[in-house]
Amino acid sequence: PPVAPAIEAMPALVKPGIQARFAQKANKAKAAAGATDTILKALGIFSQSSSTTNPADSPDLKVSIHAGYPELSFHLYGYQAVNIYKDGKLCKTAHSSPYKDKDLPAAGTTALVKYKAIYLDHDEETGTMSPEVSIAVEGK
Repeated sequence: PPVAPAIEAMPALVKPGIQARFAQKANKAKAAAGATDTILKALGIFSQSSSTTNPADSPDLKVSIHAGYPELSFHLYGYQAVNIYKDGKLCKTAHSSPYKDKDLPAAGTTALVKYKAIYLDHDEETGTMSPEVSIAVEGK
């Protein structure tokens, strides 16, 4: 029969709820603006089931201000790109996240800018349009 290895000291017990704490940290990492499929795979938290190209999917678009410019973040989840619409007009086809919008209002003015996005699969818009996100942008 095999011989059991000798363990010098018993490992410390983990506090109850480790799975819930891990899930909370993994969800926080997945929601981060810079989280890519590659990073999530390296961390072992990439979920293939959430990465399907289901036509009912819509991008989870987030917007914030970085260095004075609106920056939009999203996950591709297996799609090739997203079409980003700004105030109802096509603004950019983005193949990676984040996308920085450098088209600002006139100097000294502030505008409320509204964005939406939809996935692209083989150059065809796929799925449903994302909910609108908006942010106040100051011109330079």
